[in-house]
Amino acid sequence: MSKIEKLVQKFQKIPTDLTWEEFSKVLKHYGYVEIKRKGKTGGSRRKFINKKDNDIIIAHNPILKMS
Repeated sequence: MSKIEKLVQKFQKIPTDLTWEEFSKVLKHYGYVEIKRKGKTGGSRRKFINKKDNDIIIAHNPILKMS
């Protein structure tokens, strides 16, 4: 099993210890690209778009651990 397949399995279990890098890799694996922010500060929200489906995901960076 490849590293990305293991990461996708982890992602599907809705883990509490998923890092931002892991989250970003999974989205990129499914064809999403991060939309670059404009302005002086971009804040902590990040947008990912899948140009094939025109689907947008907005996420907060860093992902905070759930308790």
